[in-house]
Amino acid sequence: MTSPQVEGCGAEAAGVVVTCRPRPEDGNAPWFYTNWQGPIAPIDNVTDAVVAIRGYLARPGET
Repeated sequence: MTSPQVEGCGAEAAGVVVTCRPRPEDGNAPWFYTNWQGPIAPIDNVTDAVVAIRGYLARPGET
């Protein structure tokens, strides 16, 4: 999502859409996933998810 009215939030801004869904490889436990379908972390491991998302945001354009 971009907002031209907010500094640093234009088309060049990095972004990650995070969803939650079952992960079959982990017995269908709920996991956070990126918008390009990459698993991030189980939902009960928010710290690892935040670290991963911050990493994605620090490297826009890399997946």
